[in-house]
This record gives sequence, structure tokens and C-alpha cells, in this order.
Amino acid sequence: RSFLLAQAQRSIVEMAREQAGLAVLFIDLDRFKQINDALGHASGDELLRVMAQRLRSVLRESDLVGRLSGDEFVLVLPRMNSTQVTSFLERLMALLSCPTTIAGTSVVVSASVGISLFPGDGLDMESLLHRADIAMYQAKRIERGSFSFYVEAMNRIAQDRLVLETALRNAMASDS
Repeated sequence: RSFLLAQAQRSIVEMAREQAGLAVLFIDLDRFKQINDALGHASGDELLRVMAQRLRSVLRESDLVGRLSGDEFVLVLPRMNSTQVTSFLERLMALLSCPTTIAGTSVVVSASVGISLFPGDGLDMESLLHRADIAMYQAKRIERGSFSFYVEAMNRIAQDRLVLETALRNAMASDS
């Protein structure tokens, strides 16, 4: 994770010098836990390897890919704008959802993807990753197996939800 973030930050600095765009894609495999539970952890690990290979197969030399944790991957795509990202994602989503055989069982996996764009959504990897994560949860809420670009309203909604959840917890705790 640290290596990915450091490499991504270098790409951001380079894109700032070139005055070029960059996309950060936060990818979460849908229903991975169910597959892991049903087929076992070794099969889950095999599925992660297959998905990682599929991700690597569509990247250019300048692109970065890394696994954050569990079933979450991040792609950093220099010199990409929203139109190019949309075209790229249509190909990627089709590739990721191709059936694969794991432990003798045919498995179809979809992915929910959140996208943030440099420089509009953030000027550093931490901000871009956070906003791509917010957009990924939006995509998952709308329809698993879809993608969503970050928009500022998502951040306000996430903050409002946190405030509401905290108030509810506090109300429940003071009621006890």
C-alpha cells in the first residue's frame, strides 16, 4: 500500500508538471466474502490472483495497480480524462465479469468502481483515493457492478450520514 501511494504521488507530480489529467479507480469486488465463505480462503486467494491478472492485462506501462486490502484494488491511470476513463471502464468491467473456474466451480464476479480525477477532485493521492472510495460506495448503492465518478455532493452526503449515525448512537446510549 505504501509503495502504491508513493508511486501514485510521483505520477501526480509528473501530471501536474505536464498539466495532464490522471484518474484514480477504487475497485471493490462484489460479493467476494460470499465466494470466500462458500469455497474457502484458498479459493478466495485464487480468485484475487485471477482478478489481479485481469487488471494488469489492460494497463499501459505508465499505469499503476495495487491491492489495498481484502478485495479492494486501486488503479492509477495517468493522462486520462473522464471520457477515456469511461471507455476504459466499459472494457475493464466486461473483462472482470467473465466467468472463471475456481475450485471446480464457475464463478462470475462483478466489481463496483469509484473514480476520482486529478486535478479537479484532489491534488494529492490521499484526497483522490478517499474520494474514489466515496464514489465506489455510491456505485455499490446504486447497482453492484457499476461505476461512479466522484462529485462534491457525495462528500457532503457521507459527512451528513456520519453526523446522523453518531447522533443516533448517542441517543441510544443515553436512553440505556
